[in-house]
Amino acid sequence: MKEDVETRAAALLRREDAAAVPVQRLHRALVAEWGPRSGTYGELGTALRRRPDLFVLLEPADPLGTATAWSPELRAEYEAALREAGVDSGPRVALAEARPPWPAVAVTEDTPEDIGSIARMEASLVALWTAARGDGEIRARIADALRESEEIRLRLAE
Repeated sequence: MKEDVETRAAALLRREDAAAVPVQRLHRALVAEWGPRSGTYGELGTALRRRPDLFVLLEPADPLGTATAWSPELRAEYEAALREAGVDSGPRVALAEARPPWPAVAVTEDTPEDIGSIARMEASLVALWTAARGDGEIRARIADALRESEEIRLRLAE
């Protein structure tokens, strides 16, 4: 994957209201801008992992459990149902730039107060994720909280 894609991914993340976004959404945005030259979803994940200086990859525990607990067909069906319901249990990505969690993003006078509050909370969760190295249980809870914050954000936008 070209470094240009990493630079563009970072630029897209800087424009986001959320402190962390689903990798799948970031990939869709890159494909919308650059088409196939942006690479595959898997290549993007590899690039994000390769650049911990630029990105924090928040990979939650699989909510469906181990792969052996599900047949591939049933697992794919269940994952599709979750996505259709608006639940994205995949990894999220945040910028690794050193910035205080308060405020998380450029909150302007035009930013609704509730969105600014959610952005600050999300930035704090990303900071906690980074600090919780080696503690899978805490990281799983933080990943759940980030997913839930996105659900709150969507409900408030309705």
